[in-house]
Amino acid sequence: MVRRDRNHLSIFAWSIGNEVDYPNDPYSHPVLDGGSDTGFTQPIFGGYKKDAPDAMRLGDISKHLVNVVKQYDRTRPVTAGLAGVAMSNQTEYPGALDIAGYNYTESIYEADHKKYQDRIIYGSENRHDMESWKAVRDNEYIFGQFLWTGIDYLGESGPWPSSGFYSGLLDFGGFIKPRGYFR
Repeated sequence: MVRRDRNHLSIFAWSIGNEVDYPNDPYSHPVLDGGSDTGFTQPIFGGYKKDAPDAMRLGDISKHLVNVVKQYDRTRPVTAGLAGVAMSNQTEYPGALDIAGYNYTESIYEADHKKYQDRIIYGSENRHDMESWKAVRDNEYIFGQFLWTGIDYLGESGPWPSSGFYSGLLDFGGFIKPRGYFR
């Protein structure tokens, strides 16, 4: 795919994954147990699961995947959408990326920018609300964000008779919704 599409105008970055670091799905790390030095006041995502695959593997896997991509295209950055940023920060995963995507974790932009000053951060999957936008607008070190989702779609629906997910800026017919005009 990289070799085939490396000269396509729409490609600005290559992603090696989205939310592969979701805590305890399957990777786990002791940071999930919480504690004063972790930033968590209590265990999150069910706490550390010692029998789960070790999250430290994410660093080796990401370095390998980045090298595979760079073998075919050294002109574009490599990224990933991180779902468990706090856990991934304990590994080499984010450091292997050229640009780190943060999914729904605007609350840690500032702290991570201070701690990892060379890390290029963007919102890789974000809500439509004003606070999510302000996290980009008010922090020059965040270069932008991508929304989930732009257009309403079938699937991920609630109980019957709902048949779709209605959080888009455009409705099923492609018409701009009030939140789309607002945005």
